[in-house]
Amino acid sequence: MTVRITNNMMINKTNRHINENYRRVNTLYEQLATTKKLNRPSDNPAGVVKSLRLRSNITESEQYVENIKEGSNYIDTIDKALGEIGEVIHRIRELTVEASNGPNNTISLDAIAKEIAELRDQISLAANTAYGTKYVFGGTNVTQTPCGDDAWFGNNKDLIIEIGPLVTVSINIDMTGFFGSPAPNAGDGGIFSVIDNVLNDIGNEDFEAITGNIDVIEEKIDEMLMKRSTLGGRYNRLEMQMNRLESTIVDYESLKAAVEDADMSEVITKISMQESVLKASLETGARIIQPTLFDFLS
Repeated sequence: MTVRITNNMMINKTNRHINENYRRVNTLYEQLATTKKLNRPSDNPAGVVKSLRLRSNITESEQYVENIKEGSNYIDTIDKALGEIGEVIHRIRELTVEASNGPNNTISLDAIAKEIAELRDQISLAANTAYGTKYVFGGTNVTQTPCGDDAWFGNNKDLIIEIGPLVTVSINIDMTGFFGSPAPNAGDGGIFSVIDNVLNDIGNEDFEAITGNIDVIEEKIDEMLMKRSTLGGRYNRLEMQMNRLESTIVDYESLKAAVEDADMSEVITKISMQESVLKASLETGARIIQPTLFDFLS
């Protein structure tokens, strides 16, 4: 059976092709203007889904990087405070060694005791070190000064940050046992209690007891070094994780660019080709769509 091709059928088909060619040229010019090959979901639905997923991954990774930067600064603040406290304890040890020497007279011992008392107050100040508005030695109780006049208000809970999907790390260190209660003569084995023992022994001029305190002070120094070592390990872990995340973000950005960004040289070449196709379709249409009587009358 032979299908009869009418003039209207040819005209409609030609118009459809011309409109399609116009649409393609318009799409290419839009890509040239925006430098993007994805300007609306209909351009490439699968590509849009992939682009949205990559954007989500980038945003999530950038948030983890911010968490790590905040955590690293927090740990650095703690470490500096511990360094200051360590220097103070070393000085207390020197003074204790000096006080343990028999030849010291009462005046000398009084001067040593006064300096040690001042250093005790300096430790109290350092124990209340804050990062921004957060007290770094308070555990999770970051809004209250941990070292009061006669009580320790901090706790031994971990302050956690998330540095990856289901990956967390603690950015604080438990100092509850190290400091102990700042109350005078608390006797709990904390650094304040150790200093109070030294002051009492100096006041009693008990040189044997003063000498015995030296070993206790050295134990506190060793404990301090262990705390700083633990913090250093966490800091290094955060640094390695941040390097990995930053590398991952670069990879995600590259993949996103491959999905979203248009190749400008390729677009320009396609525009030239598509304009030639459009011109040819218009010329063909001019031959097919013959003038009618209404065209002459108008």
